[in-house]
Amino acid sequence: MNIINMLKNVAFMVDPGPDENSALWKMLEAYHTARANDEETKDICTLETVLESKDVLSFLQHNHQPLTSFLTEKDHLKKLLEYVTSSPELKSNLSQQSCKILCHNFASVREAVFADATDNLDILFGFEDEDQLESTTLTNLDSMHSGLLTQVVQKFLNTHNWYMVDYFSSKDALKEKPEQLLSSPGLLQTLVDTNYCYSGSALGQWMESIDMVDMLVSAFKGEKGEAAVTCAADVLRSIIQSVSPLLQQLESKEIIAQLLGDAFNPENPCKSEAQVQVISVCQFLSDKYQNEGCENIPEPLVPILEHLKEFNEILAPDADPTNLVNTSGNIIPFGMRRMKVVELYASLLGVGSDAINQALLKNGVFQTLLDAFFLYKWNNILQTSVMGMFHVVFHAEQHEFCKQVLEQTNLIPRVCELLIEDLRREKVGEPVSAYRGFFRTFSSTFLNLRVITDLAPVFESYPEWQQLLPLIDPKDAEEENTQEQPDEELQQAVDAEVVEVAEVAEVPEVAEVAEVAEVAEVAEPEAAAQEAPALSDIVVEKNVENIDNMEVDAVTEPEVESKNETSVESTPTEITESTESESTAEAPEDEGQSADTEQA
Repeated sequence: MNIINMLKNVAFMVDPGPDENSALWKMLEAYHTARANDEETKDICTLETVLESKDVLSFLQHNHQPLTSFLTEKDHLKKLLEYVTSSPELKSNLSQQSCKILCHNFASVREAVFADATDNLDILFGFEDEDQLESTTLTNLDSMHSGLLTQVVQKFLNTHNWYMVDYFSSKDALKEKPEQLLSSPGLLQTLVDTNYCYSGSALGQWMESIDMVDMLVSAFKGEKGEAAVTCAADVLRSIIQSVSPLLQQLESKEIIAQLLGDAFNPENPCKSEAQVQVISVCQFLSDKYQNEGCENIPEPLVPILEHLKEFNEILAPDADPTNLVNTSGNIIPFGMRRMKVVELYASLLGVGSDAINQALLKNGVFQTLLDAFFLYKWNNILQTSVMGMFHVVFHAEQHEFCKQVLEQTNLIPRVCELLIEDLRREKVGEPVSAYRGFFRTFSSTFLNLRVITDLAPVFESYPEWQQLLPLIDPKDAEEENTQEQPDEELQQAVDAEVVEVAEVAEVPEVAEVAEVAEVAEVAEPEAAAQEAPALSDIVVEKNVENIDNMEVDAVTEPEVESKNETSVESTPTEITESTESESTAEAPEDEGQSADTEQA
């Protein structure tokens, strides 16, 4: 119990609830007293004064019955719904408070709306007359009220889905003129959300019945204005991203061809906005096929590749560009329209289709991108995007495609020339170019690519690369120069090395001979004593043998020679000493034998 009381106390400290002494409490109390006495209430309490009160949401949170009764009166409820889509000048807070009340967690006011759903929803969407087919309320929506309407509709779909779907599907005005929904991009995006529009849902069936996709594509003709084009593009992107049931209708070669044809129509009154938006839609559609590695071009992407020429024209610089001055000096603005084209190219390349890659190569896309890379030198977003695309080319392990890109763009000599100049400036302490960071990436990538058999001839064909290589990798450059020596010099070096190896190899042979001789002297001493030749003969044989050894040792080190001479000089003495020791060792044995004989 103590814990519960503590929690209640904490809740009271956060929000003590309606205050009986507050102005709102007193105003509502006076209002209901006047109503009970059939008195005029206009000067006592109005909806506007209640909405402007700072305590209104707190009272609603605690389900204050006088406030709920006041807000759910028919006239007040109608005004609440009207304030969602419009407000008096400088009174936008009335619209915001009305939206908060209708979307509040305590649903007493919202329940009152759906007590008479059709009439109240007609008020919300501006179809108060039964025969009215076009809503001025939707047509005149500004961005703020469009957002508020979207919030209210989303809340209504979550709490009263059946009523909302039934209203949209049965409303004749929305069946005959569904394009008026384009006035509120947020509203349409909410309706196509897969939480409400899913396969087999009533809302999805209604959208199919009114040909929602055709309506969105037709908006790119520009007849409804730029706002309708922007709204249609937002909804199409939502359909693609959320994999809506409507996506199947959109993924058609004919639909995409119509979309691009209307956007690039020279007579389109909103062609600039239509082109920007259609490029973005095509990019979202291309992202759907990322890394699929399709052998054939996906059918919806075929019309996109047919318009590569138009995309390149957008990306090309203006004939008379307007320079902007900032802290970096004079710069040429790139613009969001061109950036959309770069994003589209990156998405097409990311599909991983050989056919798409060849189409990009054939239309000079990589050359156009590289030209933009060097022209707009202060645009880091552009340069990073282009570097990302070249990274895909270099690391896709499609060497023939990579070779074609390198040859078509002349990337190697362009980068090498500028990088050499940067290194020179860096050495003398001068400022380097804006591309210095990107050049580091290019140089390291080039060092990896040049060792690939299929790409090596491309690098070797450019003198700029041969000039740059010693500056970025001196060790490899030195190895290459060594490998390129003339044949005669190489052969002479090989011969000299063979002679040196032969001389070194003789040393162990001399040592081996001396070792064998020494072993022969020590082994089998008894046999040497019994069959020992004359001393002079041994000395002669040893001297002859050592003379032969000395002739061999003439080409060896002095150390070996002195060792052999010492062994020759010491030979007679060693032999004499060994002979005397053998005879001395045999004497006691003979004396012992003779003594035994005499005793016997």
